[in-house]
Amino acid sequence: MPGARKYPAVVKLWENAWGEFIPVLRFDTEIRRIVCTTNAIESVNARIRRAVKARGHLPDEQAVLKCVCMAIMSLDATGKGQAC
Repeated sequence: MPGARKYPAVVKLWENAWGEFIPVLRFDTEIRRIVCTTNAIESVNARIRRAVKARGHLPDEQAVLKCVCMAIMSLDATGKGQAC
């Protein structure tokens, strides 16, 4: 297997999880798309919850919105963010 020497832990992880992964491929494309979309949404929600929880008490709605906006901007891979 290519890369097995360079990344043995990753190869072992795939080999151990292969039996659980194969049934997912039997789902229709539409179902797999929904699962992937749901995972992405849950990931964003988790990042927002973590950001708000880390700030503790927020004095007003404006502070909450700013915190959520900053968390969403930090998701941008370019690091530039989008205007909220």
